[in-house]
Amino acid sequence: MQSWYTQDRYRLTKGGEYSITRSYIDLTGHHSSSHIAECIWSVVAQPKYRFILWLAVQYRLLTKERLLKMNISVEEANCCLCDAQKLETAKHLFNECLWFTEVQRNVEQWTYLPIQLGEVKEVMLRIKRKKWKHCGAMIYHTWRARNWKIIKGVHIQTTEIHTQIKKEILHRINILSSSKRASKCSVFLQRLKV
Repeated sequence: MQSWYTQDRYRLTKGGEYSITRSYIDLTGHHSSSHIAECIWSVVAQPKYRFILWLAVQYRLLTKERLLKMNISVEEANCCLCDAQKLETAKHLFNECLWFTEVQRNVEQWTYLPIQLGEVKEVMLRIKRKKWKHCGAMIYHTWRARNWKIIKGVHIQTTEIHTQIKKEILHRINILSSSKRASKCSVFLQRLKV
């Protein structure tokens, strides 16, 4: 304990008071916050979007490719949302899948914001703050549609998903409309409500 005083490990504020935070940062090193984590875990996003998006970024969604790698047998390894006869991978589902690209095109037309496709992690690194909400909604609803098709045998149309995404985002905007963050992008929010 004596060495902490002599080696200057206790950090004091400018006022001469001890700061646990400053000492902790000095001991552990300063870690910069992740842009991806900041986007995903923002209070603006719905919790269901956050959870699925986080799993997608971490490559933890149980796609058919991942199940096969874990030696879990699957009846059909191809993507169930499109007819491309491609192995269901996260990259395919959220980038190459014709069903997903149709949803993406509809959301782009509604928001007037282009969303560049790619792997989920790459997209999250590229996009601006105002775009990620739509990206999270598209990924969540694509994963949900995939699960409904596999588990319930129900094929959900892209127009239904687009309508649901609009409804949920507009509902969330109405809830958060009085916040400071909403006032910073009021023009964009008004355009979405039209």
